[in-house]
Amino acid sequence: MKRSLSALVLIALMPSWVVAQERIKFPVGVSSKVLGYGHLWAAWRLKYFEREGLDVDVVLMRGTAPAVQTMIAGSIFAGLVANDGPIAAVEQGMDIAMVASSSKLTHMLIGGKNYKTWEDLRGSTIGSSTLTSGTAFVLRRALKVKGLEYPRDYKLLNVGGTTSAFAAMSAGQIAPPCLPFPTRFRRRMRD
Repeated sequence: MKRSLSALVLIALMPSWVVAQERIKFPVGVSSKVLGYGHLWAAWRLKYFEREGLDVDVVLMRGTAPAVQTMIAGSIFAGLVANDGPIAAVEQGMDIAMVASSSKLTHMLIGGKNYKTWEDLRGSTIGSSTLTSGTAFVLRRALKVKGLEYPRDYKLLNVGGTTSAFAAMSAGQIAPPCLPFPTRFRRRMRD
């Protein structure tokens, strides 16, 4: 009887003990606000991390390279970034690990009305987040399949993340950049 009563008291007090317990601080970096990272933003907004006892602070890093550098420095504990960033860091001897990755590309080559065929890109300058990013690698491969060789047939210009790339394209500084899915519809909606 005493055991049952003790167990009942313990169960009754447990919720207050769990609530009183401080959540674990866990800063997470994300390289951009794109569809591919939507699950992190949704989980954060819906407070899923809090339910698991984590005090997650999602920090927008504006690119894979800054997110990886911040993770190496210990300012963030995890990052949702392009696969090439952590791979390059490990190849340079950094002590980080990639827990999971995806092979789905969430970017498209988006350009103005004067770009109707792949051949129209010949001689143009195409915007990229960085010249060594995963999207730049995929872009070079896709254009090679379409008969365009880098750097002979086109130039790549480091224009930064999505917002900067879209602004550079809108200002006519670059031909089509690689942009993530949500951004690709912005131009069409303005026309």
